[in-house]
Amino acid sequence: MSLGGLETFYINMEYPEVFGTAGALSPSFWTNDDAAWRSFLGEKDFTDNTPFIYLYTGPAGGDTDPYVTEMYERLKDMGYPADKTAFHYNENSGHHANYWRAYFSEFLSAMAFQKVEPLQK
Repeated sequence: MSLGGLETFYINMEYPEVFGTAGALSPSFWTNDDAAWRSFLGEKDFTDNTPFIYLYTGPAGGDTDPYVTEMYERLKDMGYPADKTAFHYNENSGHHANYWRAYFSEFLSAMAFQKVEPLQK
């Protein structure tokens, strides 16, 4: 299941002109270390056709954090536009579709409007 979130992220980063929004729900970002992620993302142009990325995760041990939090921070650090990201951390979450289903409408809002009001700072 988390591999689907990872693949969604990869596909969106590789083909931003095709997919303008990605919902990476509990993605398995642990597959690569920081250097590998920075190398991959360093090849991307964040100035044109930048996709909106919605990241969702829960607490360590029950979901894919701290890796998703690290990716969110990495994207910001590498100059990814702040208005093109939304990060939802649910401390009562787990690694299961039932949790993701509860927030799918929030992702749909992000997809349609390129923002999620409660998550924007």
